[in-house]
Amino acid sequence: MLQIADFLCGIEFYQLALWHGYGPHVLQFNSVEITDITDVNHFMACFFPEGFDTDHDTFSMKIRAMQGCALCIFEQEKKLNILSQKGLCKLLHVLNFIRIMMQAFQGHENLYWQLYNGSLHIYTICRYLMTMNCSAQALEYLLWASISLELSIPLMTAKYLPWISTLYCAVCQCYYDNQAAVLAEVKDTCHLHPDTYKNTIIAMSTDLTSHIKPAVTCSRSVCSFLLTINCH
Repeated sequence: MLQIADFLCGIEFYQLALWHGYGPHVLQFNSVEITDITDVNHFMACFFPEGFDTDHDTFSMKIRAMQGCALCIFEQEKKLNILSQKGLCKLLHVLNFIRIMMQAFQGHENLYWQLYNGSLHIYTICRYLMTMNCSAQALEYLLWASISLELSIPLMTAKYLPWISTLYCAVCQCYYDNQAAVLAEVKDTCHLHPDTYKNTIIAMSTDLTSHIKPAVTCSRSVCSFLLTINCH
């Protein structure tokens, strides 16, 4: 079933892949649609009531089907070339599901690759939203993906440096698109603990007009920081 879905997705028959492949596979485990998942507890109760310590193949196929559903929904909206309010809401629900799925994997170091895959999907969808003048909506999900990778020790290595830098730069671009250059600049403090620089963002957001600086400096500082930590 999943092989057929992958084939249909590969030839851009996204609706067929969703209806006759990924969707039915997910429905084998629960009748709840992925866009209706509300939080981590709901996610676990619906798809992993016994936890992640199940058969590896079963686990992989579940995730593959759920991610396939999410990407097919995205691709169907993207093919319309016009993002309606309804379409935006649907994509935000998809992003929320991916974020919940990533939250569920946090704390399971052996599943770091699922965090990486989740960040890829979030970036893909958010880049599209940014091209459709929806940077404000994309921001929180890109920021979430960035912080999630920071909190995963296996992902904070030189191998993933280009990808982490890409996520940080996308976050800065969202801030800049929203005319909040000062918040983009605060990513210069990314060497701090995530909670610290999130609090800094909140504090600085109250006085944007007096701190306008180019957001491009963020990407330089991020790269320098990541190179530093990977040299030790």
